[in-house]
Amino acid sequence: MPKLPRAVQERAGRTSSRAPRKAGSYAALALQRSQQGERASQAVPETTGVLETLRAGRKPPVRAVVEFTRSLAVMVSARIPVVEALETAARQVEHTALQTTLAGVAERVRSGDSLSLALAQHPEIFSVLYVHLVRVGEVAGLLDQMLLRLAAYLENEQVLRRRLRLAIAYPAVVLAVTVGATAFLLAVIIPTFAEMFADFGAELPAPTLAVIAASDFLRRYALVLALFGIVLVFLVRRVLATDKGAVRWDQFKLRVPVIGTLYRKALTARFCSTLGTLVSSGVPLTEALDVTAGAVNNRVVERVVREMKRRVTRGSSLAGPLETASVFPPMVVQMVAVGEETARLGEMLAHVAGHFETEVDTAVDALTSVIEPVMIVLLGIVLGAILISIYLPMFDLTTAIQ
Repeated sequence: MPKLPRAVQERAGRTSSRAPRKAGSYAALALQRSQQGERASQAVPETTGVLETLRAGRKPPVRAVVEFTRSLAVMVSARIPVVEALETAARQVEHTALQTTLAGVAERVRSGDSLSLALAQHPEIFSVLYVHLVRVGEVAGLLDQMLLRLAAYLENEQVLRRRLRLAIAYPAVVLAVTVGATAFLLAVIIPTFAEMFADFGAELPAPTLAVIAASDFLRRYALVLALFGIVLVFLVRRVLATDKGAVRWDQFKLRVPVIGTLYRKALTARFCSTLGTLVSSGVPLTEALDVTAGAVNNRVVERVVREMKRRVTRGSSLAGPLETASVFPPMVVQMVAVGEETARLGEMLAHVAGHFETEVDTAVDALTSVIEPVMIVLLGIVLGAILISIYLPMFDLTTAIQ
């Protein structure tokens, strides 16, 4: 694309020297520039950022992006030119992929692109929401504030994901240990005892015969079972890669007992946090709903949010479609209705997001405290049953000898 004159480049590379103004008054202009940026970005291959990332290394963690965002906000607020701030931030970042990406972003800004347009070339690192808020900040002269808001949003999302992983990881680890220990006993220990029992020629009790049969089956068909597991994982991944399979899986996650309730609360917190951040930043509601739909990471909720956008575009309030969808708790509907009536929608959504984030934390702690003893008891029952079945014939042999 043609380069801008040097004077224009310098202005594009620096923060606005005018007094900051409210982002809401620039919503229409931000949308117009967003559309212009999308058209301009079509001239650049979308795979550029992906190729750079693959060459440099794996995708950077959220923590690295948060640290970059905060440092860039500090430098922008200090009136340091954006190009210089990007180059400084790139030198401070430890992750190779992010360093390479930021160097490319700085080069594009130096050539005349806006920061948001340069970031949009790297969707594997900077999400649509990230680019959107940066674009609003550029238009409104509030880039530093938008960057700080983005950093806070990303940190909250990271904490929420970590809590969900913790809720799933502990029982998964205990289950894996149980399966591994059982497989080891059946494949290694039980055959030794089976040979010893065969030498004695004694009649074995039913539990011992069942364990020996399971051991023989595992040793004989271990390769077949491994191949079956690999094929099953492959087929499941193929099914989940389809739209229908992904929707069914997302529906299952919402309906599964206990974990489904926790997952629904996490989705509610993510929806309210994302939409609240966008609305508070002055993004039009329909545009904010469109971005939020792509950020919830659930096909069922995404369809609900896009239906909300369609009805809001036709003149409906946001609380009406929320209540009809019956995906979110009644509290969300009530708070959104209050926010719309008092013109404090962003603030109300932030309160709701904070409430459900606290609920997720409490639910994870409670779930972990309950699952821990249950899984330990389950592990003890499985391993204890196998060990008892091994020692039963020994007790009978001891009695016979006496």
